[in-house]
Amino acid sequence: MMVPEGHEIEPWAAEQRRTAATWFREGSAGLGKVWMYFYGLGGEADELTLDAYLHELGGLPPLQARLLAIAMREMDSESGDG
Repeated sequence: MMVPEGHEIEPWAAEQRRTAATWFREGSAGLGKVWMYFYGLGGEADELTLDAYLHELGGLPPLQARLLAIAMREMDSESGDG
């Protein structure tokens, strides 16, 4: 979801997106693996939308962003990185 011209993304949402993008850039999980984990938790965004979010080019509704954060934490704990 692109932010319409003249509207700003909420600071907390921008920080959440930045954190997710950093996690994705620095991690070893590919987009497909992240999307499948996210989808398995009930995520509804498609892979293209998730890709845009993880590259800070789009947004996710708050619930979907929270599910992605849960997926990232669980993936980290499974790999022993978190």
